[in-house]
Amino acid sequence: MTLFSNAKWVSISQFGKILIQLLSLTILTRFIPPEDYGLMALATVVLNFVLIIRDLGTASAIIQRKEIDNDILNSVFWLNILMGAVLFIVVNALTPLIESFLANPKLGNILFLLCFCFPIASAGSAPQALMERNSKFKEVAIIELVSASAGFFVALLFAMNNGGVYALVSQIITNSLLSSFLLIALSSWRPSLYFDFKSANKILGFSGRLTVFNLVNYLSRNADSMIISRQYNATILGSYSLAYRIMLFPLQSLTFIASRSLYPVLSRNQDDLVTIRNIYLKTIFIISSLTIPMMLGLAVLREPFVGFALGENWTITASLLLWLAPTGIIQSILSCSGSILMSTNNAKTLMFLGIFSAILQISSFLIGSLFTIKIFAFSYFIANIINAFVVMYFTLGCIKQSTLGFLKVLAVPSLSGGIMFGCIYYLYSICVSARFNDFSILTILTIAGVIIYLMAFVCFTKVLVNLNVFESENLPAFVKNILKLR
Repeated sequence: MTLFSNAKWVSISQFGKILIQLLSLTILTRFIPPEDYGLMALATVVLNFVLIIRDLGTASAIIQRKEIDNDILNSVFWLNILMGAVLFIVVNALTPLIESFLANPKLGNILFLLCFCFPIASAGSAPQALMERNSKFKEVAIIELVSASAGFFVALLFAMNNGGVYALVSQIITNSLLSSFLLIALSSWRPSLYFDFKSANKILGFSGRLTVFNLVNYLSRNADSMIISRQYNATILGSYSLAYRIMLFPLQSLTFIASRSLYPVLSRNQDDLVTIRNIYLKTIFIISSLTIPMMLGLAVLREPFVGFALGENWTITASLLLWLAPTGIIQSILSCSGSILMSTNNAKTLMFLGIFSAILQISSFLIGSLFTIKIFAFSYFIANIINAFVVMYFTLGCIKQSTLGFLKVLAVPSLSGGIMFGCIYYLYSICVSARFNDFSILTILTIAGVIIYLMAFVCFTKVLVNLNVFESENLPAFVKNILKLR
């Protein structure tokens, strides 16, 4: 199956899940207050940590290996089940300490319920990895959409009956339970009662380094919630958590599609740097062409967006998006670096980059927490800029790609996005002076932004290609066909 086929089904799955998340944001936030979202954000900190340990990076290792056999699959399956069961017991035993550390005594019941996800999710890990290794993304897409839809409807029922934070808990449990059941039921592989330490050890070297990276990445991703929970209040944590989720939308929808569909293909071509380099540059061009205008537009229209989509209780979220939106651009461009480093067997480099990123970002959180929550978000943005230079240095070096050539790929979307940003900013001030409502501002300026960006995009692409500043070979085929470039 081709990269395009992989990307198509991952896209269908991911855009479906993003649609469900948007429905959750616009509907569930009407029933669930910011304080409960803050409480769920703290519980998710624990949940994400445990899910990293539970998997041990074995799913990625299954995909990355050139050869895989039934002994390895069975050993990984039962190892994950064992880890899930052990973590269920450990987290429940440590709940009082967790409540004390996160400074919130209401986490006990929530964590107890979420702990059931650990052994449940473990059962579906190996079957899903095998499906993705064999490029059966159609089956995975159907499973993910069905599970996410069921989780949303269960959460909606709880929310409409004053379920509060337990509506969000029920969404995660339902999604996890149905997903694992369908993965096992629809997989062509069936586990047997067999475990072999030698077989498991064949992938633990790779997966061990990847787990270290995932753990330090977890720290950098979740330290903000831990620090905010102790420094500020639950309302601010809930508002920040929602702003962070909005920032992640392009990462979840576009870059996740790219990295997830890329990884199996790159792993199969891990000895062909020319192919990897070409695929990577074209992918970065597509990602930046979509995320740059999306997030710049969100930065300008953050207040009418939050006012219309979330309501008046979420004004803090709008102010935080000023810095989190451009942070999303940086993270989207960096998102494929992990796939490049893993597929070329540079998991050790990825591990050290993760450690550096964690130290940098946690330091920015600690500094920002000394001031207001807006300064906190700004400090996070600065840390991401610094991190980008370091990560790209090693990523480009890994595939022997020049920095200048990489920057040329970003030239068209960056220039086009800058033109759009300036025009939308000017038009927004006019709309505010005319006292347009939030919906009218969003509708008018979104349409105007799309038109301005596309016009600038076409002009800059043709000009830079004609001036030999940008090579048309780095453009995806469909872009060259649309613009009629050779």
